[in-house]
Amino acid sequence: MEITFWGKWYWFVLIALAGYLVGSLNFAFLISKLFKKDITKMGSGNPGTMNMVREFGPVIGFTTFFLDAFKGGLPALGVYFLFRDLYFVGGGYSVGRLAEFLCGLFAVLGHIFPITLNFKGGKGIATGIGFFWLTLGGHNPWLFLWGALVVLSVPLAVSLVKRSSICSLCYLTGFAIWQIVVLKTAYPTGGVYLASSILLIFVTVLVAWVAHAKNLRNLLAGEEHETRVFKKKSKKS
Repeated sequence: MEITFWGKWYWFVLIALAGYLVGSLNFAFLISKLFKKDITKMGSGNPGTMNMVREFGPVIGFTTFFLDAFKGGLPALGVYFLFRDLYFVGGGYSVGRLAEFLCGLFAVLGHIFPITLNFKGGKGIATGIGFFWLTLGGHNPWLFLWGALVVLSVPLAVSLVKRSSICSLCYLTGFAIWQIVVLKTAYPTGGVYLASSILLIFVTVLVAWVAHAKNLRNLLAGEEHETRVFKKKSKKS
């Protein structure tokens, strides 16, 4: 079955809305509440992975990472399988492909600007990485396994570099480039819909970089704090 984008535009509005609402579910905040604390009032105040690592330790921190990753990847993968047998008229480009990138972008936006936390959320790294990782894996199980190895290397890389912001941004950008290469290989003549998908990938990465603007300024000024992933958390009175 073939469709036109403008003939079914409301589908894509609903996909974007669903991605945003799932992305607005902030696991850092919810987990901190289980400990009767509020991560938005601790450390940097950022309800994301690295602040959770610093305040609750690596196990809780990276549990948060994977939960945020799955909230970015699973909805995107779900809409792909829902629409994968539909194609845009004339180009043979899967509607599911465009749908998954739109859903993933809005999941990242939901994480950064969650309606559940007065639009003050995390910085989109875990959600973005999960989005790219799981959608790659959804098309090729081997890519899921290779992506898992890359994801599992994140704590080691951060502990070596000791600058979580630039390290995490490089991982996200690398996954995005990987996604674009796979997409271009699958659809060498995808036309405007392929270009739109690549644009959605680019915007996903861009919003994460913009969300890290303060960190990047501090990094360039030599004022970025070191991140010690495996440092034992000191007891507080």
